[in-house]
Amino acid sequence: MAWPHFADQQPNADSLVEAGVAITLWSKMRMSKKIDDMITFKQPIFDAAKITKIFNEIMDDPKYRNNM
Repeated sequence: MAWPHFADQQPNADSLVEAGVAITLWSKMRMSKKIDDMITFKQPIFDAAKITKIFNEIMDDPKYRNNM
């Protein structure tokens, strides 16, 4: 499970997803001139239910284990 947040994390998360070993919680680039906007999330983009759903998907789907 990846939560790309800053700098090179987005391309790294994209590589993991392409390899079939991860799911991102959020996949849009955070582009802003304001450093505060880049390092904080003003509006929630996922919650505990989404984290649980993705975690269970990774644990239950054998493709993630096989791709690792």
